[in-house]
Amino acid sequence: MSLCRADPCINFYLDSDDEVLEYLRILKKSALIPHYSVDRFKRTSSRVKNIEQANNHSYRIKSKKAQFTAYDKIFELRQNPYFSEDPEDMHILRIEAELKRDALLKRLDKSEIRSNEEIMEAAADNAIEILSNFLNKMQIGTGNHIRYCDAEAAIRKSKQKEKIKERMLYLIRKISDSNLSSALEKMRKEYGLNDNQCERILNQFDALDISPITLRNNSQFESLPSLISLLQEDQNSIPKRDDDGFIILEWAIPIPKI
Repeated sequence: MSLCRADPCINFYLDSDDEVLEYLRILKKSALIPHYSVDRFKRTSSRVKNIEQANNHSYRIKSKKAQFTAYDKIFELRQNPYFSEDPEDMHILRIEAELKRDALLKRLDKSEIRSNEEIMEAAADNAIEILSNFLNKMQIGTGNHIRYCDAEAAIRKSKQKEKIKERMLYLIRKISDSNLSSALEKMRKEYGLNDNQCERILNQFDALDISPITLRNNSQFESLPSLISLLQEDQNSIPKRDDDGFIILEWAIPIPKI
């Protein structure tokens, strides 16, 4: 029997449903990883009762061998007719990577893996790294997500060169209108930039400790930490944890090799 898939995932215990939805909005504005596509619930789906609500409470991107999903775990539980106890005081954002065997092994040190059990153990040890890698490729940044007006003020007050400020302001404006992928493409064309130059602009946001993906001006939140920075924190600093710990690993049923 061979392990066919692993789904390492992590729960973020937040303060409100609104905070969960705000993080989902942030992820939906992130850069789309090359060779991935956005996967939304369709009208023909029989898995959910309300398609619009299901898409509002989740975000998924996928390729042929991997996918990344972020979703409101409590909303998902409430869709289950057999779920009787409603945890009104719990607000959980779950991020999850579904990796087929080949995609998983690429992310692990194969020299130390000989059995399914060793694959599972290695995946558990590398869960944070795997999920951080997805978030880094989505380019959400390591800085705080702050309101658009505050990000604009922070950029204007910074010691960056004027042309860098201009491009940073252009980028957050375009992200606010659409998403990071679209905004980067527009910035490339507007200023004649290559990929390395765009990357340097993004690095300036990290230097200011702000994300290029901002909150709305009327957001109830003044600032939210980056999910990347939360993943990098010591697990013991997280106030709430699952019974089995912060990291949750779910495994697909192994299927025999053909």
